[in-house]
Amino acid sequence: MFPDSIPLIGERFLKEIYKSSKALPMVSIKCSPYHVKDKVGFEDCIVLNDMLDKHNDDLELALKAYTEHRNPDAKAIVDLAMYNYVEMRKSVNSKMFLLRKKIDNMLHWIFPNSWVPLYTMVSFSRERYHLCIAKRKQQDKVLSSFIQVGVVSVMVGWFPVV
Repeated sequence: MFPDSIPLIGERFLKEIYKSSKALPMVSIKCSPYHVKDKVGFEDCIVLNDMLDKHNDDLELALKAYTEHRNPDAKAIVDLAMYNYVEMRKSVNSKMFLLRKKIDNMLHWIFPNSWVPLYTMVSFSRERYHLCIAKRKQQDKVLSSFIQVGVVSVMVGWFPVV
């Protein structure tokens, strides 16, 4: 389909992979090199163009750099898609989930530059996907700490020290 990619990938490598690989059901794919075949979306085009600029339009260097740069995000978007699937399937009816959404939105309103909900980061910024996940994990830790402090405060209020 893309004969010009064969010299970049290597004909021998392609034959070895083809012969040694079994057909598997496609649930999700996290692959490297990421620049092979037609897995390119608009954001990928922007990143690839950045790499071409960075490497003075040397396609081979740009594609290697693109794969190294983009691969963590390609893997992260698969994780985000699965997270979103689970969230839509069961979390939207959870009171804790809805409370978390309200807290996220409130904190984003108060601190728009430092607290951004996951959906907003992924959908409305150029933040790299794997960094969105890392920031969400950090936000989870912060919220857990606040909840623990709140629980301890309530307990101290109910059980005063004599």
